[in-house]
Amino acid sequence: MRGDAAVNLAALERMGGVPIADGGYSILRISKVLDEPVKEGDPQLAAQAAQLYGGAQYEAFVESLRAQADIEINAATLEKKQ
Repeated sequence: MRGDAAVNLAALERMGGVPIADGGYSILRISKVLDEPVKEGDPQLAAQAAQLYGGAQYEAFVESLRAQADIEINAATLEKKQ
C-alpha cells in the first residue's frame, strides 16, 4: 500500500475473510505485501480492492474496540440462539 493508507504491519500475518457474491465466504491470509503499481481501468479489480480495504479497516476497528473493552462472551447464550 502507498502513503494514502494506514496499515497495521503487525496484523498482516493474520487470517481474514470476506463474503463473496454467490453467498459464500472467502477465507484469506496475508503473508506478504508487494508495492506494485495499480492497474488503471479495471472497475471490477477496483471494486474488489475497495471491498478488501474496507473489510481490513473494519476488522482493525473492531480489534481496537475489543482491545479497549472488557468483554465477556457467554457461550451458552450464543448456543441457545443458534
